[in-house]
Amino acid sequence: KQKKYISDELASRIHRYIVHGDSPIYMTNTLFSVFEDELSAEGVTNKYYLHGILHELFGEEFVFRRDYISRDPGATSLYSAIVEFIRRSPYPVAKKLIQKEFPGITEIVIHFAVSDANILNYFGEYLHASRLRLSEGDIEYLHDVANRFLEDKQAHHIKELYEEVIRKRPEILSRNAVSIYFSFYSIMEYLFEKDFQFSRPYIAPEGIEIGRPAERLHDLIYSSDEFDVSGISSFARENHYQIQALQEFINSCNDE
Repeated sequence: KQKKYISDELASRIHRYIVHGDSPIYMTNTLFSVFEDELSAEGVTNKYYLHGILHELFGEEFVFRRDYISRDPGATSLYSAIVEFIRRSPYPVAKKLIQKEFPGITEIVIHFAVSDANILNYFGEYLHASRLRLSEGDIEYLHDVANRFLEDKQAHHIKELYEEVIRKRPEILSRNAVSIYFSFYSIMEYLFEKDFQFSRPYIAPEGIEIGRPAERLHDLIYSSDEFDVSGISSFARENHYQIQALQEFINSCNDE
């Protein structure tokens, strides 16, 4: 332990951000991203160290869990309740069903709950990873597909791998309620996040630069016949990509 980990000024700024922000709950990764430059300048180079520092400084004021910090104990209980609600369902759970089960719940709490490491994003629906029906052979096959596509040391759109699996092992997809490549991406990222590099909708070998968020969002939208507006907002939040005016951005896609 140390008497001081970061400057009082920086600690105060982070504290104000948590207390006065729009959300009652913050992922530690989000806080690290917002203050990354100042934190790095003071020797804090990863979110885990930041989490420990904030727990030392504000442990009696906020609620701390593995991946997030909350100023509202009620938000953390809802977070856990939503994750458990999804876990109990053998099929993907639509956001509307979550809202019906938890009347009055805010979008931000749903967002944080479905950001849990064990929740797979099925594009507006959510499946708990414990409900995946995959044998060891299935997992080995999917890993082999990824390896074969990435032999060229390039980033690949997940749709390429998805179409390969549809042709050769469609039962893997149907057994896990996968009908679009967006869902398939979530499964691959969950299974192999330590083996490959992921940045929706791309997969690449470790160490390969995938591309800037604007380029990836463009490819994500243009690769589908239809795209939900909430998907654009979700991508922007997950990748810390700021869209100044959503309507103007959507209008910029009018050539398609």
